[in-house]
Amino acid sequence: GLLGSLPKMNDPDSELRPIGGQPPSLINLPTGCAFHPRCPVAQIPSPCSEIVPVSQKLTAKTEALESEHRAACHFAQDLVDHARAAAL
Repeated sequence: GLLGSLPKMNDPDSELRPIGGQPPSLINLPTGCAFHPRCPVAQIPSPCSEIVPVSQKLTAKTEALESEHRAACHFAQDLVDHARAAAL
């Protein structure tokens, strides 16, 4: 998703992964989360299409490290927890 579309500073030859779909019109932004029309985990009709998500602190704990990130997504912590469980 969004993180995959960021350039890798330590690997300038890496290709960016585009986010599918078209960016929303700045004149007519979608209701709710601005990314819900292109998001693979968005749930419609709610909350993604109705409520703007609030930035929240996410914590991913592993045996080796603890890292903190922030995300404005209704399902961000669920995705972190799912990825962590899949890695175990």
